[in-house]
Amino acid sequence: MTTKKKGIIAILLVIFFLLIVPSIVIGEIIYSAPRNKEYSPLPLQEETAKTSDGVSITFWYSNQSKYLLIMVHGHADNAGILYRRAESLIQGQTYDVLFLDLRNHGRSGKKNPISFGVYESKDVLSVIEWATAKSWEKIVIYGTSMGSIATYMAYETLESKEKISGLILDSSFENIEDVLNRNLRKHFVMQPWRFFISKYVLDIRGRNIRFPSLLKFLNSTRNLPVLVIHGEKDIEAPPSIIEKIKALNLPNVTTYLVNDGKHSRLLSITSVVEKINEFLALLFA
Repeated sequence: MTTKKKGIIAILLVIFFLLIVPSIVIGEIIYSAPRNKEYSPLPLQEETAKTSDGVSITFWYSNQSKYLLIMVHGHADNAGILYRRAESLIQGQTYDVLFLDLRNHGRSGKKNPISFGVYESKDVLSVIEWATAKSWEKIVIYGTSMGSIATYMAYETLESKEKISGLILDSSFENIEDVLNRNLRKHFVMQPWRFFISKYVLDIRGRNIRFPSLLKFLNSTRNLPVLVIHGEKDIEAPPSIIEKIKALNLPNVTTYLVNDGKHSRLLSITSVVEKINEFLALLFA
């Protein structure tokens, strides 16, 4: 082998180890590792449900009312974290609540890959099907960030929708690749990694997952009341989605852009709690 060929091989190996290997390692760490397993049990009844692809989903619920609010957390959170964030919302309310751990999070089962809502929608669907078989007359589903995608995808798949009275979508996003690029720009200095991580997560690890469009969903679901909440200072998912939703001019969709609101951290804001309570009061009338 000539010196020139050896030099070319050496350069290719350097590129491989500097770009491809780190992207795979980072992809495994960020998008496949179980999230936040250890936390105290919620002060609610505990139950499990099995998804269509065999994942065990753990959830907690109260059972004293004829109305139920299901709450779905985002990426790298869990039911315990969302429960603490939602305390000001659910404190003193008469409706029941249900908090679940999505796959690869909390106490639910692990099955790769994390897919930003696509496969996680199966988790939400299994819990909704469990809940609709019970005595609750009306059910509203709240999802935040990745949980919002999982929420409206689960609703689309649900066969019996009669008990679902509305959806609350918090910090949702329209284009997953834009979200990944924003996060990678924020967290990683070596920009060449961005392409390889995106390709790894979306194509190799995710097996060419196709992500749904929030705008398309809203436009095709004109009879379902939907509240869309977004933070004005959300750097994870562009708040411009609110203007795009408004442009659809859908009478069943209410939007609320929160001043100084950040991604998936809106339940601590008084005006957001009031807005959600107003929405629920109409649906649970």
